[in-house]
Amino acid sequence: IIWIVFAIFALFSGYIVAANRDVLLNSITTYAQIIILMAFIVDFSRQEGSNLFFMKSLAVVSLVYALSMLFFGYRDIFGRVTISVSSNPNGDGLILLLGVFCFLYFIDFRRIGRIVFSLIIVLFFSYMIILTASKKSFLGLIVLVVLWLLLILFKESKKLAVLSRMIALFLISLNAILGVYFSISVIRDSFLLEKLSKGMEDASNLARVSMYREAFSYFRESPLLGIGFNNFRVLSPWQTYSIPLMLR
Repeated sequence: IIWIVFAIFALFSGYIVAANRDVLLNSITTYAQIIILMAFIVDFSRQEGSNLFFMKSLAVVSLVYALSMLFFGYRDIFGRVTISVSSNPNGDGLILLLGVFCFLYFIDFRRIGRIVFSLIIVLFFSYMIILTASKKSFLGLIVLVVLWLLLILFKESKKLAVLSRMIALFLISLNAILGVYFSISVIRDSFLLEKLSKGMEDASNLARVSMYREAFSYFRESPLLGIGFNNFRVLSPWQTYSIPLMLR
């Protein structure tokens, strides 16, 4: 309801202040479609009493996406891998991160085969995330895995028999060791390490800081109505809402 109210407010207020009303209307339409889709997913899951249909769909889509990147993806001059020439590495990385979430979600600690399969897929997704050189996806991967280890593994392992618990913990520990070992070797020769080592001196970070300052100046000028939904890409010098293509 809050999102719907915001969409209505953004539409009417934006129509007054927006520099480009076509961009406003197209963006609000897309935003409304996303809200409708989310409402459908929630309602369908409530009626079915489960969200497994959508979780499995996301898992399949992300796996196909990762395989497509591996065999048919585009590799730029920096060695980054994306699904296509025009694709954003951050967007590709987030889709892969969704895949990690799904396969961690599907791990059944009572079934050894499923543990092994899910962990292998998680390692594969992690490898592909590193190849995208997306910092936010890589850091998100670390946070997700750590939270899973702290919140899910500890809770679920207590429900198992002693032998099953030892086997599950051994497999997960082995996977973690192999994952760290291979990740270090891959990261060492990747563009991701260069981006992480630069810190705030990285060109993309400098561009983001400049964008934040520009956005804050627009906010000070019009704190209530703003400048129109998605009209930052119209008014700002970058003509986009994210990092300029040449800085990706």
